[in-house]
Amino acid sequence: MSAENGARHSELKKIKKQMPQSGEITQLADFFSVLSDGTRVLIVSALRHGELCVSHLAELLGLSDSAVSHQLRLMRQNNIVKSRREGKYIYYSLSDEHVIDIYDVVKTHIDESRALKRA
Repeated sequence: MSAENGARHSELKKIKKQMPQSGEITQLADFFSVLSDGTRVLIVSALRHGELCVSHLAELLGLSDSAVSHQLRLMRQNNIVKSRREGKYIYYSLSDEHVIDIYDVVKTHIDESRALKRA
């Protein structure tokens, strides 16, 4: 093996160690799969501004409470949103700042791509 091939092999081993393992791959894929739905993206967009109850989200999205609750249940199972009860209302918020960061980075990427296409 040449020195160049040996160095390449060493670099590939380093990369391989940093790649996610099978369980983590599944979690990453599930996370992005949940966010691949337009309604759920709109929910994330709305919750970026603070917590909201189901009926307020339904009003914003023009959907039924039941349809929004279904989406929120899936999002909660994948740790994208969290909930808290106050009396008879359940309020939802994003699970942490990472969800906002992911949304913002992707939105910026899309906005920049659009700007480049217009130029």
